[in-house]
Amino acid sequence: MKPVLHNIEPIYQALFEAMSDPILLLKEGCFIDCNAATLKLLGYQHKADFLKLSPSDISPPLQADGRCSLQKYEEIISKALSEGRQYFEWLHQHVDGLIIPVEVILTPIVMEGEIILHVVWHDMSFHEQTKSQLQVSENKLRSFYDASPEAITILNSECFLECNKTALQLFGCKDEITFIGSHPADISPMFQDCGRSSFELANIYIASAIEKGSAHFEWRHKRLDTGQLFPAEVQLFAVEIEGIPYIQSFIRDISVRKATEKALQDSEFRWKFALEGAGDGVWDWDIQTNEASYSVLWKQMLGYGESDILPTNDEWFTRIHLDDVRYVASAMQAYLAGQAEMYVVEYRLRCKDNSYKWILGRGMVVSRDAEGKPLRMIGTHTDITQRKVMEEQMRQLAFYDALTQVANRLLLNDRLKLAIASNKRSGHYLAVLFIDMDKFKPLNDEYGHLAGDLLLIEVAQRLKSCVREQDTVARFGGDEFVVMLTDLASTLTIAQPQAALIADKILKLLSEPYQLNLCHDERAEYSINHQCTASIGVALASIESALDDILKWADTAMYKAKAAGRNAIFFHEANNEV
Repeated sequence: MKPVLHNIEPIYQALFEAMSDPILLLKEGCFIDCNAATLKLLGYQHKADFLKLSPSDISPPLQADGRCSLQKYEEIISKALSEGRQYFEWLHQHVDGLIIPVEVILTPIVMEGEIILHVVWHDMSFHEQTKSQLQVSENKLRSFYDASPEAITILNSECFLECNKTALQLFGCKDEITFIGSHPADISPMFQDCGRSSFELANIYIASAIEKGSAHFEWRHKRLDTGQLFPAEVQLFAVEIEGIPYIQSFIRDISVRKATEKALQDSEFRWKFALEGAGDGVWDWDIQTNEASYSVLWKQMLGYGESDILPTNDEWFTRIHLDDVRYVASAMQAYLAGQAEMYVVEYRLRCKDNSYKWILGRGMVVSRDAEGKPLRMIGTHTDITQRKVMEEQMRQLAFYDALTQVANRLLLNDRLKLAIASNKRSGHYLAVLFIDMDKFKPLNDEYGHLAGDLLLIEVAQRLKSCVREQDTVARFGGDEFVVMLTDLASTLTIAQPQAALIADKILKLLSEPYQLNLCHDERAEYSINHQCTASIGVALASIESALDDILKWADTAMYKAKAAGRNAIFFHEANNEV
């Protein structure tokens, strides 16, 4: 069988075979040519064997949406012949039976008076692997959330919206259905110890947290299964999602601590030594003389021996992290002046080895003079370093890509929503750059995924160096990145050149050589120089634009850049190369 492309110049035939993406030509429903990448993707050795097949022979009976492959394929061909180029996803079948997902660009062209279908495939296997990894990260995040020793909830001004397993156990709930939707007053007695209504007081604390960012207080809670009351320490933190305020709460049962404090206060303040049994370090401060004593556990918590710490309050204060000194001093002063009901602070203390531990510090005045001036204060230190590490891990898993440390799709979507809302107020444009690395798969195929990972890490760093602090760099999946540029001009004629300038800077920087240091199979470390380019699609958003549309526009423009030969920039608005 003679190849249909026998009239094409030899140089074009060579380029056709050298393309890294699979390319096929069809005529009247039959394959008439394909390049080497097509055979490699589906596992065929000889082109002649492949060209005997029909599209239905290399597709499973059903597609991902459950539709018949043959019927769906005929509909797409009909639509392409009547409307032009089509973009869609498809499942193909490897010669050994493995299902391979691909993105398809199908374009009708006229050759020598006949209609030929030009088809380009983009292997999505790596994207599917990335989606699987994202699911694993989400599962890890939920595991951290449920493994927290503290009860964690999310609520708005009216009711609880989310909670972890510790919260269900603490409040005696069989499942989330019995907890979510309830008001904090529903898991509290009618009145708090101060005599005020739980409903009224809870709303005051929630409103205060939304206004000031946080609130910290003690509360009397109730188990729903037994009705038993217990004291709790509650921390509220305000968070904003899509412009809507929410509250994250941390609730800790302090029944043991309260019982211990009560019993030991009745025995001439000797309670401080017994508190070490609960794992807390204890301190005792004479405010008038500035003398202080520290329990053995307090010293051990920071790595010190019995004789390493002098009996003065300065031994504590001089070890506070410089970034936390003002906050801790302010909290202490407010409590001693009677402006705060409690002294409860979280901060970092320097250990003997010069590392820092996160400490939850609590204290109370136990002696005053005739005028009410504080004379003596006793308190505890709890090591909360592990909790802080867990919170940071949860934040990283939730919002940042584990490999490149830039924003992930979730954080990108949140920032896009906020930027769009801001644009509606200011009238400024924002731009979204959809970036796909050209010839990334061959690097993985030749040197392994470690080389690909090192390249992606370097790409992320180069992208960050090209943008401003208020802009966002995100890994969208696989070798695709998205850059969001905010606060551009309020007119398109100025905003578009602004975006084009940065896109051109990115294109040039990403095309510079990459030096990747590899180490495989116990071999000594060695370096490879890799040259690759990028295809960039740009979409500018006005005040009427929607989030899904912006990403779709930029994605489509990127594929046009690829189809035009790669290493190019396409704008959605102008629909031509910059």
